[in-house]
Parts: sequence; C-alpha cells; structure tokens
Amino acid sequence: MEAAYFAKLTQLAPEMANKMDFPLAMNQASAHWVLSRLIGFTAYLRERLLKGETYDRRDGRDPRRGAFSRQQELTYLRLTLANLEEINHLPEIRQALAQIVGRLLEIWPETPFLDTYPAYGGEDWHYP
Repeated sequence: MEAAYFAKLTQLAPEMANKMDFPLAMNQASAHWVLSRLIGFTAYLRERLLKGETYDRRDGRDPRRGAFSRQQELTYLRLTLANLEEINHLPEIRQALAQIVGRLLEIWPETPFLDTYPAYGGEDWHYP
C-alpha cells in the first residue's frame, strides 16, 4: 500500500522522492488519523464500560459487531504504534498510543491483532 502511495506521490510531487520524508509524512498522517478515530471510539468505549456486554446487544445487535469494532480499532492503534516505533518518530504520541493499547488490552485481552489492514481485508472484515 505504501509503495503505491509513494509512486503516485512522487509522480505528483517529485520533491517527495527523498524516501526519508515519505515515511515521516505517512506516520504523521497515520497518527493523526488514528487519534481522530479514537475520538469516535471513546463514545462506544464509555458506554460499553458503563453498561457491559449488554451494550453490544442493544436494539437486537449481534454482539460480534462490537467485538469486531474493538478488534478493528486495536488493529489500527497497534499498526500505527508499530510504524511510529519502527522509525522512532513522534515519541509523545507513541507513548500515549502505547498506554492506550496497553489499557485496552487489559480490558479486552482476548482481542486478537489482525494481520492485515482492515480496509483491504476480505470476507472477515465485514460486520456480522
């Protein structure tokens, strides 16, 4: 995915051909995006922690939907954290993400890490 983005970017903005700038820009964009997603996830998280498992069954919902949402959010967080750690970038955000991931895994230790980016997954990536 990054290679395709990089190829298109350097076609449109040749000054980005310095490969060191690209990983920094991708990580900054990823960090911004994952933090933005956390804002939305906190509404779910708050209600889920207050009401327990019954919150995932509200209005007749399949509880696997809530489990999938948690799995998806933790995957986004963990992938972003891993990318930031890989290039030793944005230490304050890395620290915050590490604490968030750690706490969420204390709450939901059974949440597996998904090995592909959710937007590109197959049938497993559809809400139940």
